[in-house]
Amino acid sequence: MSKSYQERKEASVCTRKGCDAPASETSFLCEAHRLATAATMARVREKRRRRGFCPRCGKHRVKRSEYACRPCLTYLGQLGTRIVATNVAPSGDLAVRTRDKDNRLRYHGKGSRGRQPLIETDKEDLKEAQRALSRGTQGLIDYWTEDVQSGPKALKADQRAVALAKLEQCQRWIDEVLVRNGVKPALVDPDEEEIAGPTRKGGR
Repeated sequence: MSKSYQERKEASVCTRKGCDAPASETSFLCEAHRLATAATMARVREKRRRRGFCPRCGKHRVKRSEYACRPCLTYLGQLGTRIVATNVAPSGDLAVRTRDKDNRLRYHGKGSRGRQPLIETDKEDLKEAQRALSRGTQGLIDYWTEDVQSGPKALKADQRAVALAKLEQCQRWIDEVLVRNGVKPALVDPDEEEIAGPTRKGGR
């Protein structure tokens, strides 16, 4: 009987159906499937850009000089830098966090085993809260600008949704700290999933 996606994640096995290779250190896919997926997405992004659409989500039109649409830039924390930059990772988060073989979120510089001091966990969660608050604030302010208000309805809706989602994410990081320090009761069903930004064309 084949393993489910969640079972593969927990076993640190490539989540691509039919593959039993170990997952790579920075992905839930094995190294071969990770590279193949990256190459495919690079071709998709280039095709979207040639057609004048955001290379990340494929939903909104962008100028050739722009890296991505406003909602995607809000999600990535790059709203103030709309011009295309070369040799820059699409998200600073990738340089900060990866998942270890135990499927635990790890910050670079931390050991792969053992539990780090609570103060360090609190500091990291608060940094994430500050990052989410900054992105949500910038996104919501940008939503009320004339450029966005006079633009397409879909762009307005996505910009508002991403900005508010980032503010909600900020609250969740803060709640983690409050729960950990006994100020609030543990959440019944904590949402540990990352916000993925605007939905891509053709599903996720």
